[in-house]
Amino acid sequence: MKNIKFFVLIILWGSMLQATNDPYYQHGATNLSFSPDGNYIAWSTWNQKGLFLYDLENGKIITVSNHAGAGRYFAFSPDGQKIFYKAIMRESETIIQKAIEYDILSKKERILAASEAVGNPTQSINGIIAYTVGHTLRLVNGNTITFVELGAYSNLAPISPPGDFVIFNNDADQLWKLNLEDMSREKISPDGGSYFVPIISRSGRFVLYTKSDGTLEVKALSSGKVYNLGQGNAPAFTHDESGVVFERRLTEPYRIISSELYFYRFATESETKIAGGPEDFLGYPAISPDGSTIAFVQLETGDLILADLEPSAPGISHRRVIIRGADIPADESSEILMAPTHTLVELNVPYMHQVYDTPDYFDGNWSCGPTSCVMAVQYYNKLPNHDIICSSPYPHTSHWGWYIPNLYSYNGYTYDVWGIAPNGWFQGAHGFICRELGAAYWSYMIQFMNQHTLSSSQFSVNWSLFCDEIDAGYPVVASTTTLGYGHIQCFKGYEPNHVIISNDPFGDANRRPWGQYNGSGARYDWPGYNNGHVVLGLSALFKARGSGGGPPPPPSNIQVTITTSFGSGTVTVDGTNHSAPYTTEWSSGSTHTISVPSPQGGGSDVRYIFDRWSDGGAQSHQVSPTSSTTYTAYFRTQYRLLVQASPAQHDSPSPGYGEHWFDAGSNVNCSVSSPADESGDTRYRCTGYSGSGSCPSGSGTSVSFNINSPSTITWQWIQQFKLTVNSSPEPHDSPTPSYGAHWYDTGSTITASVTTPTDQSGWVRWRSDGWRGYGSVPGSGSGTSVSFVITQPSAITWLWVKQYYLQLTYSNTEGRVPLQAGEGWWDENSRVTISTTDTVWDGRYRYIFLYWTATPSIPIDNPQNHITTITLNQPATLDATYLIQYYCLVKKEPCHPAGELVVDRIPYYGEEQCQLWYWWDKGSVHLLSVTPRDSLPETVYIFDHWSDGLPISHNTTPLNEPFDFIAYYRKIFWCYLWKVPLQRWGSLFLEGREYPERDSLSWWAEDGQSYEIGTSPYDVGPDTLYAFRGWSDGSPEPRHISPPITEPTIFYAYYSERFYYLEVFIRNPNWFTDTLELGSTRRMSAREAIEIKNTGNIEVDFGLMLLSTPDLAWQPGAMPSFNTFSLRARFNNCLSEPAYYEPYNDLVTSNIKWANDRVFGPYGWDIPPCYSGDCTNYLYFEFKAPTGTHTYSQVIKVGVVARVSIP
Repeated sequence: MKNIKFFVLIILWGSMLQATNDPYYQHGATNLSFSPDGNYIAWSTWNQKGLFLYDLENGKIITVSNHAGAGRYFAFSPDGQKIFYKAIMRESETIIQKAIEYDILSKKERILAASEAVGNPTQSINGIIAYTVGHTLRLVNGNTITFVELGAYSNLAPISPPGDFVIFNNDADQLWKLNLEDMSREKISPDGGSYFVPIISRSGRFVLYTKSDGTLEVKALSSGKVYNLGQGNAPAFTHDESGVVFERRLTEPYRIISSELYFYRFATESETKIAGGPEDFLGYPAISPDGSTIAFVQLETGDLILADLEPSAPGISHRRVIIRGADIPADESSEILMAPTHTLVELNVPYMHQVYDTPDYFDGNWSCGPTSCVMAVQYYNKLPNHDIICSSPYPHTSHWGWYIPNLYSYNGYTYDVWGIAPNGWFQGAHGFICRELGAAYWSYMIQFMNQHTLSSSQFSVNWSLFCDEIDAGYPVVASTTTLGYGHIQCFKGYEPNHVIISNDPFGDANRRPWGQYNGSGARYDWPGYNNGHVVLGLSALFKARGSGGGPPPPPSNIQVTITTSFGSGTVTVDGTNHSAPYTTEWSSGSTHTISVPSPQGGGSDVRYIFDRWSDGGAQSHQVSPTSSTTYTAYFRTQYRLLVQASPAQHDSPSPGYGEHWFDAGSNVNCSVSSPADESGDTRYRCTGYSGSGSCPSGSGTSVSFNINSPSTITWQWIQQFKLTVNSSPEPHDSPTPSYGAHWYDTGSTITASVTTPTDQSGWVRWRSDGWRGYGSVPGSGSGTSVSFVITQPSAITWLWVKQYYLQLTYSNTEGRVPLQAGEGWWDENSRVTISTTDTVWDGRYRYIFLYWTATPSIPIDNPQNHITTITLNQPATLDATYLIQYYCLVKKEPCHPAGELVVDRIPYYGEEQCQLWYWWDKGSVHLLSVTPRDSLPETVYIFDHWSDGLPISHNTTPLNEPFDFIAYYRKIFWCYLWKVPLQRWGSLFLEGREYPERDSLSWWAEDGQSYEIGTSPYDVGPDTLYAFRGWSDGSPEPRHISPPITEPTIFYAYYSERFYYLEVFIRNPNWFTDTLELGSTRRMSAREAIEIKNTGNIEVDFGLMLLSTPDLAWQPGAMPSFNTFSLRARFNNCLSEPAYYEPYNDLVTSNIKWANDRVFGPYGWDIPPCYSGDCTNYLYFEFKAPTGTHTYSQVIKVGVVARVSIP
């Protein structure tokens, strides 16, 4: 079976910006955290030098500390009332670390411990405070302190919120759990790898930590389940422990391409993006205790932002900046907190800068990996010097920078592989290690160092193993995350408390801007530790062991350079002054005294103050180097600040007028008190300042700036004069400027003004009558404003006049409005002419002015005149009183000339009675009367009623409106009914009453009334038939309702005349019944029928009646009885016996009964004349004999009568 070899290429992007730029994240806010009570947000600056609180209620910022390290790994107390942090500071020659408890409300701090190695403190819910001092864990519970030996220094040893365990790191960067109940220990981190920055959830169920490869993990302590969150930074548990919020950054050469916020949910073991992206770099998230709000930082601006958290998505809305990144000062301090020389281990690894020590034609911004590897190689002097002159940051010689971009050969290997750089393709160490991606491949770094006769391999990120390498004399090449960027460095030593000493090829990241030329001996904190330096992320460490197992022995004579940090000046070696830099040779191990004078001049406005030596020694101290080395005296640069005034000095500014010196980069606060030097009505005001150098120019009375060059500040002063504002006779209104004293710059244009009228109270107010002036104010004026230029002390007095309001009213106009003049505001005691309309007309209403009445009383010249003059000595109301009159009508209706009309005892006759008009006063009473009956031919007027409903003669009710007094009459007319032609045979009818045998009729008719009138339709005379044919009013009906009568009228009834004669022929007029039984019935047979014919010239009706005779013993009746018979008859037009006889209609009585369709019928009526043919009518009888009698034989006579048949 064949063996298969394989390797993995691990690439680290050397994502450096240009060395002249300030990379991201060296500004703005970092490390956000909500207090458990939700009242505050804690935050720090880019280098954690400072801890601040933002009060969410009032928006104020509380500065908790400005010390180094205070902003890293701080923790709130469970109730949110306190915050625990660690501060690192220099005290004399010693670096001291302090664990501090800060009370937020009282703003007082309590130092828990102070030592060279103190950990960050935390507190449990039950009040136990946990922190480390050296290798010892201290548990403070009130006045009781429990000491627990951990075996290693662990800066972070957080206590669980319930207070039952502590998590800490050992020297192998493994996480251990200390159970406080029995002090037992258990390792909770998986085997292999390194684990940093433990965070315990609120309930103590979960522990979150960061692995050396940059991934985040959460371990559930009860079940042992591990949740892998992937790459992330700045993680934090949510308050309800449902998940973790964190940031994730993606980088490539030149820039960060994305920084996003994520939420990992334990229940689903999945992550959700919250916000951020390629166009919106977000970091350092924190979620409020109630889960409604998220805080984060916009990395490009440094702004601290709040947003509403949408839990369902999750997502954010309503972003608002609460602190601008530009308002957060970046600490410019150059102080490096280095431990004393005797406590550190530092190898003499030569330094190279990837940008400044490589050829000018090569852009080394991506060459951190090749440069770090060459530094490790040259620790063993493997490559010969190949000197080049580099121009930045100042001209200097570089011995080995040529090897980075140029082809060369060594140990049989030629470095001719091309690799990309920001400005092209190059060979040499850069091409071999970075290749086509421009980034350092870990495998090629190892191969490069091995080809240069070193023994190189990757080993675990482990503090103990790292220290072993340094202690053995071997540098270590490290793959780091520095300020958020992937970056290769060459580690050459360490200090106690997990401080790395590095040759950073891109300069010291603790200083701004990163990329400067101070990378030799840069101090960085190991992950999870806090010594006031930038903390690194470590993903891989690489051995760089020389072939001899250590560095070569030093030569007997060594080269020593003594210089200053500013590259010139004076150094003193063994009592002799030399110009810096001073280079000499000493015997290895020999002792010499080095010192520098302080201050040293850099000109009239720059000087240098000694700060420290690079080896940590005193200003004058002895050294005994065993290898070539450089001793650098670090000076603090100081710049002169000159404080001046223009045009003359006023006040006592801080700092005072004259010359002052300040450290470079230090914050200078300058201020004056303004106004100043007041004397009488003159003083001076500061208008601002003009600055040069680092001092800006501005308009305030104070300025704060960081001094980085010689500077001047000139306080600008201007003379001011007092303006006094007075009033007469008393103050009114709120003038501009207000009453009292005001100060103005000389030459200022002032506009003084008042509002007029003003101070109105009821009907009294004040009017400005102008002003009197003094000084720069004009002597007097009549307006309400005046503008002037003030050049001397001045005064203005506003003049005021009292005014009264005059109100004009009116009464008794019933809402009608007279035209009035004179109402308004008038000066006190003014003579005012007032007027009102003399007479107000409105149709049938008029209102006549009577007099004026004043309330309260004021003088009125003529109260009875509608135009008059008054003296207004107080507010008043003048009322115009009016007399009300109504236009009234008196007349007869309908109008007629008869009779008389009397108004207020004055009679009127004829046509004048038709319309009389009067203007009468409201409430007046008038006598009215008329005649009761007024007669004209054929027409009579009869009084009916007055329109006011009162008697024919009466007094009116009091008038309260215009009124028409109308005497209403009803008319009657003399009317007639006439028959045409005149004849008396029929009847006339009026209103249902018949007037027989009348040819005419007359009556009095009411006006407009209709009457029922009528006449008989046929009138029969002796030989003439009169047939009605119509009325003169057009009606065809004999009886009808007349049209309404409106005048005397004759109604004519028109008739047609027809002459006639009557003649009747009767055959067989006798009927013999023979002998009958009592009570029996005998009907006439056809052969017995009586024939009747109409032989006249007009249609006739036949009638029957019993004729009385002297010898008649029987009586007729409807039913036969004793001596009572019944006789019935019917007419027929043929010889057919009737089928039946009607009991009543066919009964023949002693009174004549006329045949019709029901009586004796249906024949026997409307019989036409019989001129020819068979036109005979037949009469039949039915006889019912008496039921008893004493007379058994009787003759009964029946009369047959005829009349003209009227239709």
